[in-house]
Amino acid sequence: MKQSYIKYIEKPILDDPVLIVGLPGVGNVGKLAAEHLISALNAKLFAVLFSPHFPYHVTISEEGIIRLLNNEFYYFISKEQENDLIILRGDYQAQTISGQYEIAGVIIGLSKEFNVKKIITMGGYATGNFEDLPKVYGAINHPSLNVWFNKLDILHCEIGSPIVGAAGLLIGLAKFEKISGICLLGETPGFLTDAKAAKALLERVIAFLELQVDLSKLDEIDQEMKDKVNKIKEIEKQKGLIKQLKEKFAPSDKDLSYFG
Repeated sequence: MKQSYIKYIEKPILDDPVLIVGLPGVGNVGKLAAEHLISALNAKLFAVLFSPHFPYHVTISEEGIIRLLNNEFYYFISKEQENDLIILRGDYQAQTISGQYEIAGVIIGLSKEFNVKKIITMGGYATGNFEDLPKVYGAINHPSLNVWFNKLDILHCEIGSPIVGAAGLLIGLAKFEKISGICLLGETPGFLTDAKAAKALLERVIAFLELQVDLSKLDEIDQEMKDKVNKIKEIEKQKGLIKQLKEKFAPSDKDLSYFG
């Protein structure tokens, strides 16, 4: 494999589709959001992107079968709204600068093939802190999307701040193809998978697209993560107590020890 390519399982006929992108990144916020959306909508896999720019290993299933790392495209045909959906999730992003551009170009190519006119990318905005109500920051590639910042309680990203990886690059490249795009970033500590931030993103996305999606599963995942964090804190607390006891009762250099 010398370059990235897409293997089609089928080519669905879609009506004015919107591309929603959630790939691994800060706090895995975008990835978790995309995977939840795929599951909640029962979206169907139709294409797989393979690339030599992904890490050079495979994953192994429960049956012991190996699988190349990839990104997957799913589609959802809406019976109530005017826009069908293409949802992109993945194992990894490209590991090099040139790889990021190549893969982004392939994704934009698929978008043009299906006549996508709008792209929504999702990612994390690292703060290092846990937030009860994570804020959502955004950036756009066309002024017409500015109206959604107030409607959906989205804050503007800081002027000059970089948006690294596919979340920003796809929106930037889409502009050259006259595809409007908005990047949404959920506030997250950044060092743990953050379901609360993923939920904050999806609340904006489903409002933007006027979808009905159950987000309760993300609350369950968030609680599971909180329980794990609390257990880690308790273990660290116990380690600290044991260390204090050892220091308190450790014999000094002046103490004599006898064996016999």
